[in-house]
Amino acid sequence: MNTRFAYTFSALLALGSSAGAYGWEEDRLQEIIIKGESAELDERSGVITYKGTVTLTQGSLTLSSEILRAKREDGQVVEIAASQGEANDAVSYAQCIRPDEPEVTALAKQMIYDLRAQTLELSGDAVLRQSDVEFRGNLILYDITRGKTEASGEVEMRLPANVIATLGENQGASPAPRVPCRR
Repeated sequence: MNTRFAYTFSALLALGSSAGAYGWEEDRLQEIIIKGESAELDERSGVITYKGTVTLTQGSLTLSSEILRAKREDGQVVEIAASQGEANDAVSYAQCIRPDEPEVTALAKQMIYDLRAQTLELSGDAVLRQSDVEFRGNLILYDITRGKTEASGEVEMRLPANVIATLGENQGASPAPRVPCRR
């Protein structure tokens, strides 16, 4: 991998992340590290593309894919798109949103991370796990800042028995202990 591309992309993401807080507040202050097998920068379009086994990390945020593209507008990264490649490995996301809660994890064929809106759009066999709740659907929109999730297209939601108990259906049950982020 050409280190010039890695450095350029790290600088571009750092500029984009200053636009607003996202995820766990401390993540935006951390160094961004991207590893991939190849990289290509198109200065005209402001898009850098990494291919191969690609991993982006920043603080507790981890995004893994076969193809990762970052779009820059007015000197700031505004969007990161990650997708499957020839191996058809799912794109994965994990981030500790709050230090006292379990990390949010996601899998999908494609993910689009909008840095301005602080949203993560998952499409194609999408799964998002948030605390004890799991959402499945063809399309899932996750608002990172507000912790709000919307799903559509063959939607399935799984709630463990202890969550149902806390909603009032079984007041005698005690919820299982929650495991905080380990990062």
